[in-house]
Amino acid sequence: MKKVAAYRIQGTVLLQAMSLTDTGLWIAHGEVLSIRADDPAGLARAIRESLEHSIEDVAHPPQSEWTRIQQPLLHAAGVKRWAALGKKATAVGVEWTGDTVAFIPSVDFRHHGGEDNDEATLHCGMDDARLGATLLEAFEHAS
Repeated sequence: MKKVAAYRIQGTVLLQAMSLTDTGLWIAHGEVLSIRADDPAGLARAIRESLEHSIEDVAHPPQSEWTRIQQPLLHAAGVKRWAALGKKATAVGVEWTGDTVAFIPSVDFRHHGGEDNDEATLHCGMDDARLGATLLEAFEHAS
């Protein structure tokens, strides 16, 4: 499985790959892509690119590295702290398994990252022309 975290802040969507550590924890990993929310084709390209950067078996970072790991996303969002991101953004988890991409909206994101809204999860194929539009639809179920 590959994962990406997607955040919508007003008219912008931020995407960042998530990678699985050798201890089984998913962490933010690598570059944050910023795409206009009114560009479904651009979102589809960015989703595919971000998913390709999701990897497994990365070294579990020490506690002293957590701030550095969060910094690219916080910088892209224009905030200094995770709590400030929670006040500005809605979130959707993106998971790719086999040929299927799942978009899992987060409910109540401002409170410690919220919880997955499994009932509102949307699915489509990786090559589906509606990949970007499906992410945008999932954001409608996020809070």
